[in-house]
Amino acid sequence: VAGSGSAAADVPPPPTGVATIASSTSSAEALPPPSPSPDVASAAAAACGQAPIAVLQAYFDAGGDANNCQAGTPLLYRAARCGEAERVGLLLQAGGQASLLVPGCDGNYPLHAAALAQAPACIARLVDAHRAADPRFDCLELKNACGETPVDSAIPHAPSLQALVGPQGDVPVSSTYNFIAGLYNEKGLPDKAVAMYQRSLEAGKAAPGDNHSDAATSCRNIGHIYLSKGENDKALDMYQKCLEIERKMFGDDHADVAASCKNVGYAYKAQGEYDKALAMFHKCLEIEEATLGEDHPEVATSLNNLGYLYDSHGDFDRALDLYRRSLYIVKSAWGNEHLDVATGYNNIGHVYHSKGEYVKALDMCQRCLQIEKAALGENHASVATSYANIGHVFKSKGEYDKALEMYQTSLEISKAAQGDDHPDVASCYSHFAGLYKYKGQYERALEMYQKSLEITKAALGDDHLDVATSYSKIAGVYDFLGDHLKALDVYQKCLHVVKAALGDSHPSVATCFNNIGFVHDSMGEYDQALEMYQRSLEIEVAALGHDHPDIATSYNNIACAYDSKGEHDKALEMYQRSLDIEKAALGEIHPDIAISYKNIGYLFRYRGEYEKAEDMLQKCLDILTVFFPEDHPEVHHVDIDIRALRQLIPSRQFG
Repeated sequence: VAGSGSAAADVPPPPTGVATIASSTSSAEALPPPSPSPDVASAAAAACGQAPIAVLQAYFDAGGDANNCQAGTPLLYRAARCGEAERVGLLLQAGGQASLLVPGCDGNYPLHAAALAQAPACIARLVDAHRAADPRFDCLELKNACGETPVDSAIPHAPSLQALVGPQGDVPVSSTYNFIAGLYNEKGLPDKAVAMYQRSLEAGKAAPGDNHSDAATSCRNIGHIYLSKGENDKALDMYQKCLEIERKMFGDDHADVAASCKNVGYAYKAQGEYDKALAMFHKCLEIEEATLGEDHPEVATSLNNLGYLYDSHGDFDRALDLYRRSLYIVKSAWGNEHLDVATGYNNIGHVYHSKGEYVKALDMCQRCLQIEKAALGENHASVATSYANIGHVFKSKGEYDKALEMYQTSLEISKAAQGDDHPDVASCYSHFAGLYKYKGQYERALEMYQKSLEITKAALGDDHLDVATSYSKIAGVYDFLGDHLKALDVYQKCLHVVKAALGDSHPSVATCFNNIGFVHDSMGEYDQALEMYQRSLEIEVAALGHDHPDIATSYNNIACAYDSKGEHDKALEMYQRSLDIEKAALGEIHPDIAISYKNIGYLFRYRGEYEKAEDMLQKCLDILTVFFPEDHPEVHHVDIDIRALRQLIPSRQFG
């Protein structure tokens, strides 16, 4: 959505009914109309289609005569971003904790409340002034459609924006196309949105003057769409173009540049370029700390992003440090009961869960839940998610009855909050299925996955990627049940959906071939399995490069197939390739590397090379004990295997 400046460019329209634009009535006549000025006109026109309070924000920023309300603009901007104008107003009327909502709030509640109360009158005056100055400004009816009705009602008005475009127009052509693109994107029409953003870029090149801000906005938003579609290379290209434009506009040390560094990092992460993603996230953090200060909430967000990256790659101690720093900042900024604090507890809990420290994980998840219940009430979707997370920890602990209780609570809340046919309800049934599968109750797991699939299809359509995910899980259960032909059939359905949605060369297609290979492996059809694994590998190498961790996984699968065929030399070669890639991508100490050492160790054991097997399994154990406690099942099993091997080595039998 086009805005008066880069900060407002990504503000979405609020939900229906949150805030509306007043018509030109007596409430607008309480203040004398301002004289139209080019600055105000430009700001208002550029804000066309934004949330109404964001329009008022643009008016204030452009120097309108409501300067006494300038102090209210941070609050108004926050309200526009969150779509919570009514809630903000009620808080202010009660002299509530506005500091929980507004960074740097000065605590002057009456002034902020006055600013919010004047919004309808100021907007009405704004519209009147510019309608008088230029009849084409009547297309601000579009703004009403955006503020008061769903996007479906706004889209038919979009062509009327052309009335504002021309040699004397107030809105650049590029801004018009950006705005229309935003409407299409809100409606879930990403291809039409991309086409409009591209027209905005072309219009900006052809137009005189400086349209760099619109170009950056277009590139950024196209990048968002490509990333959501899994077209990571295209997303990266757009984000890098946006970053280049913003560096020319603002220099290297600007908040918008930091945000673009973050987006580039997301694209690298999606590509599996771990080191490049880290570099961009660190650059974002460096700029934010320099421009905003080390204790700013945006810094906390960047610390969370880095923490997530380290967490997902098994560097749990570093992830914990970053998550704790982030939590300290948000506590200092918002207090102990803010929802960002709940998010911090949830992130830390996830790390403890990954480390197998389940008691600590439960404590963090419970703290998160308590804050969410206090802030959002008992029947909110986020509360349901927190109950599910607690259930996941209980499942990992082997406390299945408690896990089942948590999943049941999550399901009941999801139904109450969103209805029986919402995708979140489908996720709840999937959680039940995962638990039953974990317990070996495959028939019940299959029943739950089927329920999840039915809801997902009804809610999202037969060709949605979540449907493909459900197919994949169902096929996995059939494989466990030994019904390999059904498993193959359902995996083929999954493959069909993924190809239709993402194309033939997407990494998710590689995953489908990989899963089909597993089934052939289970059936003893090792040549067919190798063919599927090889197709998966070719797609991944083309999409991700030779050094991505997923490539290591594919080599590992190929090794397993050769091992099953009895071709142990080829298997060892593939295992070693997998290990080399993992070391280069993840470092020497990582849980995935422990698994590779274990696989090689078992191969040596099968070949009767017991000393080599012991060496590999000991390396595996040394890594596992870095990440998991001694009583963790995996640590326990590898330790037993090492002890058994030592009984087979003459020199170790009495050692």
